[in-house]
Amino acid sequence: MAKVLTSGLNPAAEKKKGKDQTKLQAQRLTALKNSTTSTKPQWPENSFGAIHDEWFIQWSRKKSPDYVGQMRSRLDGDILPMLGSLLITEIEAPDIVKMALEIENSGAEELARHALFTTGQIFRFAIAHGYARRNPAAYFKPGDVLKDQTVTNHPRIVRQELQALLLAMANDTGTETTRCAIWIMARTFVKTTELRETPWAELDLDDGWWEISKERMKMNSPHIVPLSRQVVGAFRELREITGDSEHVFHGAIDREKCMSNNTILGALKRMGHHGVMTGHGYRGLASTILHEGALASALLQVDGYPDTWIELQLAHMPRNKFSAAYNYAQYLDGRKRMMQDWSDYLDEQLNKVKKVA
Repeated sequence: MAKVLTSGLNPAAEKKKGKDQTKLQAQRLTALKNSTTSTKPQWPENSFGAIHDEWFIQWSRKKSPDYVGQMRSRLDGDILPMLGSLLITEIEAPDIVKMALEIENSGAEELARHALFTTGQIFRFAIAHGYARRNPAAYFKPGDVLKDQTVTNHPRIVRQELQALLLAMANDTGTETTRCAIWIMARTFVKTTELRETPWAELDLDDGWWEISKERMKMNSPHIVPLSRQVVGAFRELREITGDSEHVFHGAIDREKCMSNNTILGALKRMGHHGVMTGHGYRGLASTILHEGALASALLQVDGYPDTWIELQLAHMPRNKFSAAYNYAQYLDGRKRMMQDWSDYLDEQLNKVKKVA
């Protein structure tokens, strides 16, 4: 206990952290086990679910295990609960639209579009094999029913402007705490509020995990953020600066409070990105680049990261009765690899622009 006290840490918080880590490790093991085993529903004859089963067997041939797993999660969590038990010949366009809107309303706009595309694939299979005569998913386009993807309330730069932003971040004259906050935000995809309010008790720097408590998440379930080597290093640097506070990013004046949202916006303004980039913009930028697949193709020699990895990491996956028990911790190994690749990619882009500057 004396060692803990002299280190400037809160004994109660450290004790709670130890319990939380033990609980988290148990949850991870259970989640990973559940993600590889599932009970196959018994769908009615000629139902969408029954036809889907046949389609999935053919579709999954020659696909990577990770991609098959993310498609399985999307189907089980989003599409089949809405359409599975319906006769495929009786499904109409409004049924499919309702399914897509439920996914979109949960905050997973990109997944809603993927769900429409996948549903159309299953109907095409059904037509080819004589189970259906028409494809109601072909009667409309995603843009007819879903939100316009180009509309955003969070200004952000495009991929071509990333190097300039990284150089500005590297040359920023703000405090070390502010500089670390922005770099960590850029590498972890978390929201500004989730970052600013981070307590030290949520972090497991030895194993490289950050579990944001369900009380701080809108979806009312915990959110796991795998930490890259670079992010762990940044947090360890901050431990020397703010380790005596409950908050990783405490206020500049009142150390009992967390960092102000204006601190992040002020830093971006100081870097010359006022009105064109926000803290939330780092999430959209990462999502776009990862979904494009260029990063994955270069580093993993695959077609792209499974969108489930990306959407889970952005905390966009719907929390429904089929997935709420464990999906927040799914695909941890893959997500950890993706997050390390993303940090390495940012370093690579920064080094490129430094050579030119």
